[in-house]
This record gives sequence, C-alpha cells and structure tokens, in this order.
Amino acid sequence: MRKFDVWDLAMLLHHIDKALGVAKPLATCDDTELRDKKLSPEEIEMWASGNILMAQSIAQQIHLESTYARVWEGGGPFWMAARTGLTWAEAYSQLKSLREAIEADLERSTFAFIPRHNAELLERMEQDWQAIWTALPNTKTDIKNGIECYALDESTASVFHVMRAVEWGLRAFCHHLGFKNVKSTKKAGAITLTPIEYLTWDAILNQLRGKVNERINSIKRGPKRQALQEFYHQSISEVEGFKDAWRNHVMHTRKIFSPEDAMAVVSHVRRFMNLLVSNGVTKV
Repeated sequence: MRKFDVWDLAMLLHHIDKALGVAKPLATCDDTELRDKKLSPEEIEMWASGNILMAQSIAQQIHLESTYARVWEGGGPFWMAARTGLTWAEAYSQLKSLREAIEADLERSTFAFIPRHNAELLERMEQDWQAIWTALPNTKTDIKNGIECYALDESTASVFHVMRAVEWGLRAFCHHLGFKNVKSTKKAGAITLTPIEYLTWDAILNQLRGKVNERINSIKRGPKRQALQEFYHQSISEVEGFKDAWRNHVMHTRKIFSPEDAMAVVSHVRRFMNLLVSNGVTKV
C-alpha cells in the first residue's frame, strides 16, 4: 500500500492561493509598468520556487500528471519561467494554471481513506512487529499486507494474509525441531521425503507431535523439560486452533470476516509469533 499525507496537498493549495492573493492585484491592475515588473529573487523564492518544488514532490507521489508537466525540473513551463525571471502577470498566470492542473488531476484520481484509529495501527506496525520480523523475516510481507488490509477495511483479506504468516511460523517451528521432511511409503515400498513446504497443515501436525515427544523425552525431568513441554505443546495447540478456527475457513471461502474478527486474529497471531521468537525460533 502506498501512503500519502493529504495534509501536504492541502498545504500546497493553501500556499498557491496565498501567492495568487498577492499576485492578482499586481498582475491585473491598470498600471502596465507594475504588471510587467520583474519579481526579485526573494519574491520568486517566496511565491514561486517553493510551490514548484512542493508540487513536483506531490505530483510524483500520487501521479498528478498534468501538475507534474507544469513544474518538472528541466522543462516544465512554470519551472522554466521561474528560472528565467517572472513578471507579476506571468507569476499570476503560472500559479493559476498550476492550481487548475491540480484540480483537473484530482478530478481524475481516486484515493482511499483510512480512519484515524486504523492509521494508528499502521504507525505502530514497525514497533509492534520488528522483533518478529528480525527473527522471522519471511513473515514480514504477509504481516504488513494483513495490517494494511485491515486498515483499509478489507478484513477477510487481512485474515488471509496473517494466516500465511502463521504458516511461515509453523515451518520455522518445524525446522527448530529438526523436522524438515515427511516420510511416506509408496505401494512399491519405496520411501519418499516431502519437504514440509509442500505439505498440508494436517500432514505436518500429524507428525509434529511425535517429533515434539521425542525431543521432550530426550530430556530428564526438571525445569528445562517442563519449559519445553509448555512451549512445544502450546505452540502446537495454537497452530491447531488457527487451522480450525480461521485458516480453513478463509482459505476455502467459508466465511467473510468482520473488522472485529480480523483484529482478534491479528492480535492472536502476534502473540503466537512472539511465543516462537522468545523461545529461540528463527528464520527457516
């Protein structure tokens, strides 16, 4: 998702209107000498150059083509006029044309609105998820997309993306246990190994408990074994819960999720990822 601060656009229009207010009486008066008087370098800086630079930046960010054509550095008519010198009549004409170009571009554009409380979630995203992204970088794209979808009121898409992030966490958890492939026996008796990346969650979970029990049983009774039991079994239970409560439904188009549903899922996924990371699970 491409973000843009609309306040910058509002300020550009404000500055152009302010400059028009100064230029208009001088550019439209009956005094020809005054109309054709050249602006000083300071006046060009104040009433033209700043607006040109700001318009360049905004036009590039949100693809205001007509606007950019007027101000682009190296050939835009307003940019060229400001370089060679402006009379008050020319300044007024260029400023007026620039504003009209912005209006025309905006009439042809469509923008998405993000409510303030959703925008705050986007603003906190780096802080909330950075530790997880550092340990499990493969999760970043889907987590980012999931939160952006939530901010745009696309709740079902949000759940879809964070369930993909959970799968990255599941794979990392398996690798943490040294579990990278699943054995299967063909009718002819040959044994094949299938990487977990190509298996269903059910196939992974069916063998994961055995791998967990092997690891736990290899450690003598005590605090370390207890801590591993709590971490491993909680992690498996979390994944099973994700699968049955949300993943299967969103992947198989069985449910449309509400914003409240999506927020609950995103929060739950964050707790699960923090559980993995705090117990040493890192990228696959």
